[in-house]
Amino acid sequence: MPPRKAAPLNRMFCMAISSDGRQLAAAGEDGRIFLWSPGQRAAPATLVAEGASVEKLLFFSSGERLLAFAGDGSFAAWDTTRFQVVNRVANAHGKGIYSACIDDRQQLLVTGGLDGWICGWDMDRFSKRFEVNSPKHGVLALLPVNDSDQSYLYSGNANGSINVFDISSQKRLYSVQAHDGPVFTLKRLPIPDSIVSAGNDGVIKVWKGGIQDLAWKIQSGQGKVLDVLVLEPAARQMKHSGNNEAVIFGTAGGDGTIKIWKLERSLREYCLVATLTAHDRTVEQLVLDPSGGDFFSLASSGSLKRWSF
Repeated sequence: MPPRKAAPLNRMFCMAISSDGRQLAAAGEDGRIFLWSPGQRAAPATLVAEGASVEKLLFFSSGERLLAFAGDGSFAAWDTTRFQVVNRVANAHGKGIYSACIDDRQQLLVTGGLDGWICGWDMDRFSKRFEVNSPKHGVLALLPVNDSDQSYLYSGNANGSINVFDISSQKRLYSVQAHDGPVFTLKRLPIPDSIVSAGNDGVIKVWKGGIQDLAWKIQSGQGKVLDVLVLEPAARQMKHSGNNEAVIFGTAGGDGTIKIWKLERSLREYCLVATLTAHDRTVEQLVLDPSGGDFFSLASSGSLKRWSF
């Protein structure tokens, strides 16, 4: 009997970890969602998202629910204890949903699609609260920012711009042309009023005062940067050792590397701490293990690794 051909490799796009660190999920092109317990070596449970590619994952409700956002513009909530869909929203967007976030203050799920729309959803029944257009270009990253009594939403877009919206009024306040090509990630830094963005141009930008003042423009040397992860446990460790002036973050590269950066809290200086030859394909995402100082990396090849810092 001739040997069987290996199944074609399906690309992996996203992962998520529950708030207690007990469940890790990863998914991608073929619609399968793999669910592990990071502390065990057992084979993962497999959930099937009806064939649509899964572009984004989010845990909520203490890890009992997993949201899967699909390339066909739909999303579904899975019960991770019974391994079944408990709610599904078809046609949430006209094109794939590549970005999503949960605003805890507003008890709001926000999704961004390649159709250029941003939608807000009630967290109980996923009824739509609002929709707002992020003009002309797909939304690839979302970041809610709550300061005192103000709530803002930042969107990173396929044309390289970052838009800022007032969540209460759903009005676009202003826009900045931030990157040469798609903006893949927006993250808040543990420095007052500071945000980091990165994208297809391989540039990491650190912003002060929302996105109105550029503090640093860093050439990553990674081809493109798909994700940024703030490694706060590492920062706390440095604080205990006498260095309380640094923020540590990692960047996921298109060249398969993960780079670790140190940024002064004063924003006066930054430096490259380490370059990890992590994967042989693009590093799609980094997530922090909330139960300790480790973090996980996922490559488009399906390779998933755990790192200690």
